[in-house]
Amino acid sequence: MSTVDQVEAEHQPEPQDGSVTLTLSTDLMVASMSITPPLHGGEPVTMEHALAELATAKVVFGVDLQAVQELVATAAQQPGGVPGPKVVVARGRTPVNGENGAIIPHELLQTQSGYPQVREDGRVDFFQLNMVRNVKEGTVLATRQAPTRGVPGSDILGRPLPARDGADVKLKAGKGAKLAPDQQSVLAAIEGHASLSANGEVTVSPIFTVPEDVDFSTGNIDFVGTVIVRGNVNPGFVVKAAQNVEIHGGISGGVVEAGGDVIVRYGILGGSKGRVVAGGSVQCRFVEGAEIRVGGDLTVVDGILHARVQAGGKVSLTGSRGSIIGGQIRASAEVNCRILGSSAGTVTEVMVGVPPELRSEYERVRAALRQAEAKFTRAAQTVAFLRELETRNPEAVTPYHTQMIQQAMRSQNQGRVEREKYQVSLDALEAEIDKLKSGNVRAFEVAYPGVKIVIGSERFPLTDLYHRTCFFLSEEGVVATAPA
Repeated sequence: MSTVDQVEAEHQPEPQDGSVTLTLSTDLMVASMSITPPLHGGEPVTMEHALAELATAKVVFGVDLQAVQELVATAAQQPGGVPGPKVVVARGRTPVNGENGAIIPHELLQTQSGYPQVREDGRVDFFQLNMVRNVKEGTVLATRQAPTRGVPGSDILGRPLPARDGADVKLKAGKGAKLAPDQQSVLAAIEGHASLSANGEVTVSPIFTVPEDVDFSTGNIDFVGTVIVRGNVNPGFVVKAAQNVEIHGGISGGVVEAGGDVIVRYGILGGSKGRVVAGGSVQCRFVEGAEIRVGGDLTVVDGILHARVQAGGKVSLTGSRGSIIGGQIRASAEVNCRILGSSAGTVTEVMVGVPPELRSEYERVRAALRQAEAKFTRAAQTVAFLRELETRNPEAVTPYHTQMIQQAMRSQNQGRVEREKYQVSLDALEAEIDKLKSGNVRAFEVAYPGVKIVIGSERFPLTDLYHRTCFFLSEEGVVATAPA
């Protein structure tokens, strides 16, 4: 070897092999690797070198062999001695806790109440606030969603990481509700108002209570059971109940409809719009300007003033001032009061002995008969007039004139048919009414002139003052009087 070669050999840099740097995260969930390529002909890092580094660090879970292979291949293309980028080559699996069980309520129980209903056209109905949640017996009110099991994880060293299972929930069936046989849902045991408490208890009540007035804070009430209103029913609002309605205040221009009884602590003011309809009976302190239709009895303490009343039973005024002044009273059985009419001669009509529905049908048919007779008469007069024109001036007859005669004759024939039909119906209703001989009217103090009493089909207008009198239908079929 020459002296020059010897000098060059002595100054030749030492070869440096490639190296692997492995970094583990503090939570041992991620392993990152970087590779430094060799220098001066050193040995490059191979796949076996990289895996040996992982084995030395005891990284055995979540190893990404493809990422390691790509890292080794990339390092072979990089300048020697320059560390390559860090690449994640192993990743642990985070444990997943199970989801807790849940109670899924019926959509009715998920709907917010107390908010106005928005119609399809965009208008807001402040009278409908969805305060009542009506459900039928057997309705599924809530279902149980089972919890899920947790999925355990592992760190990159292969050590397991536990996961928590979801907590279970228990369905709670309160009053009016019951658990289904499979224990997975709550059913309505009765028909009524469904509710879900803060602690998850489902209940169904046959009674819906309004704590104060029925007004814009509650909207209209429509319930399948009994409604209790602790305040008043204000103008324009409606309370409907399939069973009874109990009002601790009064009704002022509102509407109450009940399948059963209606009890009003104070009065019923109509204001031309107020109405009470009950399948059972109605009790109140007074009635003024309202329409009352009851299937049973109407019991009033103080008075009925300018009202329209229909009662399937009797109408009774029980107080010391119990008076009926103005309006129209219809009752199937009897009407009892202390004062009937007024000294001013206020027109007051009292009808008894005939069910209100039958009397209403009788009046409807009689009105229809009058219309049919008027139609027939007008058509007959028109035909006679046109015939008279034909007779006096035959030359003036035109096709239009003939058409008018034909049209009037058709109207005349139609009126004749309708008149005959309604007359047959009216005769049948009168025969049915004539069979009804019961019913009486009692004025325990006084009955004034201006009162019209109708018992069955017999009319008896009062022209004199009557004291302590009972009006009834005698065996001869005429209205008679006796001491009340």
